[in-house]
Amino acid sequence: MKILNFGSLNLDYVYSVDQFVRPGETKSSKKREVFAGGKGLNQSIALARSGAHVYHAGAVGKLDGNNLEDLYSISPMDSSGKIEAVKIIFEESGAAELTRTEIAKYTNQAFEILDQINLPEKKKSLLKQFGTSLMDRVV
Repeated sequence: MKILNFGSLNLDYVYSVDQFVRPGETKSSKKREVFAGGKGLNQSIALARSGAHVYHAGAVGKLDGNNLEDLYSISPMDSSGKIEAVKIIFEESGAAELTRTEIAKYTNQAFEILDQINLPEKKKSLLKQFGTSLMDRVV
């Protein structure tokens, strides 16, 4: 089967920093990594790996085009390096803790609203258990 996929293709620049930059600040990064990205191109690669004959079309600049060609000619079998790099940045920057705090705040507000809704306590309890399980999950 031949497939022509029109979709995004780009370079993802991942910068490692001690903390997020605040307005007016300038910070140096500890490290910069470049990964091939773009949902459309990732779909094309997945299709090709499953045996399809794929053509991919998308607009890129000359510099990005050369770099993308180089990165995808390597064709890594998995993206675990990219995922791990982003996870480390998310944790080390403090964004993970801030996210957990905001999720807890939002969930507690939802629980307060739930308490005001006319529902049997058994159903409210089930919804609260579900909300708590989402707050406690590890990604």
